[in-house]
Amino acid sequence: MLPSSPRTMKILIHIFAVLALSAASLHADLREEYFTKQQKAAEEGDAAAQYYIGSTYHNAPSQAVEWFKKSAEQGYAKAQFSLGFHYMYGDGVPKDYDKARELFEKAAAQGNGHARCSLGVMYEEGLGVPQDYVKAAEWYEKGGDACRLGLLYYHGRGVRQDYAKAFELFEKCAQPVKLVTPGDGNAQYMLSVMYRKGLGVRKDRKKAREWLLKAAGQDHPEALKELGRPNGLNST
Repeated sequence: MLPSSPRTMKILIHIFAVLALSAASLHADLREEYFTKQQKAAEEGDAAAQYYIGSTYHNAPSQAVEWFKKSAEQGYAKAQFSLGFHYMYGDGVPKDYDKARELFEKAAAQGNGHARCSLGVMYEEGLGVPQDYVKAAEWYEKGGDACRLGLLYYHGRGVRQDYAKAFELFEKCAQPVKLVTPGDGNAQYMLSVMYRKGLGVRKDRKKAREWLLKAAGQDHPEALKELGRPNGLNST
């Protein structure tokens, strides 16, 4: 029910504004207090805290690297992966695929899924290692990267070509997760392609268009290009 008078509405708006500002201020204070505690722990040698501090330097990769190094040297898997990522892309340090792979392998041995998938990328693209689709598929399987594994099954690289398996994997990572992620745009586009061509699934123009629109909603370049074609799925 709405307030009965404009004056009451103004009072309520003022109260809500004050409460919102108070909550924001409290949140900022708590965040600063947490950071201070983590900073102290990091300086005292706590590996998890060192990783946390490193992860706060979004716009200062060289500083992030320094903290990740301290944490990684203590065997902290998340830091090993993050440091490997910086070496892989030359972000804050000179690009070094050998160091990246070494760090990914250490983190992967501890069960870090991101490191396992990164090893898959290195083998698929031949980054510092001979290109090896079989090893890439193995690492994607271990790391749970359904989308990249799906592409290998779709193209028959390192695994026997299997459209049904590819469709299953794409469907798995294309689904939106409420309040978390809209789903993987590449997988959504591939589902559109498979529905349109009838690969691993019965042809269905309507579903092909639905997935194409979802991919386009994430600015997927091929999806946007398809929508712009005169006789594409966007035509009626």
